[in-house]
Amino acid sequence: MQHPITHTYPAQAMPLLFCLVLAVVSCGYGFTGTGAFPFNIQKLAVDNVQNRTAETGLENTVTSDLTYELTRSGKVRITSTSEAEGILSGTITALNEITISRSGTITANARRVQIFLTLTLEDNEGNILWTANDLTDFESYEVVNDPAVTEANQRNAIAILSRRLAERVVNRLTEDF
Repeated sequence: MQHPITHTYPAQAMPLLFCLVLAVVSCGYGFTGTGAFPFNIQKLAVDNVQNRTAETGLENTVTSDLTYELTRSGKVRITSTSEAEGILSGTITALNEITISRSGTITANARRVQIFLTLTLEDNEGNILWTANDLTDFESYEVVNDPAVTEANQRNAIAILSRRLAERVVNRLTEDF
């Protein structure tokens, strides 16, 4: 007669299992941006970001990405300024580009674009609730012989950079205030 296979764990293993679970839970690990929106703001207006750079349309890209990420978070409803409990506004203070790879002395193979962004969250009475000065990130892109392709690569790098900055803003805003 065959006996069914059953697994039993000795009583000595239970404290070890408990310690393992306790270590994982108490290690401080957590997902960023998992808290509520700060100051109990449920309705938020996003002003058009100001652009102090020569990059045309950058303000529209950044504003759109901020609005998208805030909406996607589900922690706040985007609304008009007149209905809002908070207003997020900001300025793109700089866009820098540097060559990071060359072939020869004057031919660039790759460049890095970097955006600097300053944001302010105010309540509907104009009181500053939160600021982020000089948020920055960078993205590299390939430089090729065809200027149109290089420009497309640059625009793609800026789009990636804008989305990543928007994600970071939402994470910082919702880091368990």
